[in-house]
Amino acid sequence: MAKNPSEHKHKVIRALETHFDRNARVISNTKIREFLQEKEIIPGSEDFKILEAYYLRKNLKRPIFQEIREKKAKKKQEDRAKSEQAIENFQGFKDLLVEKNYKEKTFHSYTLCIRMTNSYALNNWQKPIQELNNDDIKAFFTHLMKEKEVAYSTLRSYRFALKLYFREILDRELDFQFFEKVQKNKLVPEILTKEEVEKILQNMMNLKHRTMVALVYGSGLRLSEVLNLKVNDVDMESLTIRIRKGKGKKDRHSLLPERLLNDLKSFVVDKKKTEFLFQSNYPGDNKPLAPRSLQAAFNIAVVASGIKKKVALQTLRHSFATHLLENGVDLANIQALLGHKSRATTSVYKKVANPTINKIKSPL
Repeated sequence: MAKNPSEHKHKVIRALETHFDRNARVISNTKIREFLQEKEIIPGSEDFKILEAYYLRKNLKRPIFQEIREKKAKKKQEDRAKSEQAIENFQGFKDLLVEKNYKEKTFHSYTLCIRMTNSYALNNWQKPIQELNNDDIKAFFTHLMKEKEVAYSTLRSYRFALKLYFREILDRELDFQFFEKVQKNKLVPEILTKEEVEKILQNMMNLKHRTMVALVYGSGLRLSEVLNLKVNDVDMESLTIRIRKGKGKKDRHSLLPERLLNDLKSFVVDKKKTEFLFQSNYPGDNKPLAPRSLQAAFNIAVVASGIKKKVALQTLRHSFATHLLENGVDLANIQALLGHKSRATTSVYKKVANPTINKIKSPL
């Protein structure tokens, strides 16, 4: 049976008050440390946070909690540095990613994959990543799938990162034939109806956020693509948008909804052609708007719209493709608008689209 959070919280505090004088103004760090060790309460755990909050509320001196957290963070940093030192030419790998102009998100993802693989190899097989063979790699992927139950997209990141590291840094080719048997999770994407999209837009009070979200849906853009749009990427005469170096580092063009022209004009005024269309909220800061700002605004609008589906900004892009398919647009054109490398990726929308639904009259 799942524990009651409130009941568990009181239980932890009672244990503390029983162990010490509940009216004490100062309790030594040593005694608190002994109590945490006795109860096997580790830094960062739920119980640790409950006790730290209790001391804060009581206005008692509690330097031990800060000390423990800092000590844990320091150890984590030291372990990370030690792990990186064990990776042959790790700095060379990072330089390679920069040289190949990988995006920041991919850079962090790939370097994390290499560190995590190395850490697992050291802890379980007492050897660094560069000494792993094909059987080791296969065993590591089995661990990721069976024990960690990581998502397919994460497995792909590990595959590409390891393949790149071994090929370019170690001059070795890994055998990833086993990966072909890994079944991708074939969940169909969640789709919003046109009415639900309209509700979300109506519940976005900020013009910048609303226009950006409307472009994600109306043009089928990725989050990074709408954030990095520049003034000269928008052609209001031909009603097209140019997406520069999208996924796969390829340029493409998409639709510009005529409905957004008036709103977009307000973001073009007094800007150079090379400036970001949707700039950061800090005055004079020629940087794109932070992704979290747009994501948060979208999530608030979804809640305000009363939509219970599990959706994200990416859902609007899925909905764009599905609605085009329902309107009779062929897969090849949708693939080009979305910037998909493979037709198979675009074909998933056939599972959720219903092109004939508008032709059926309800018996009601």
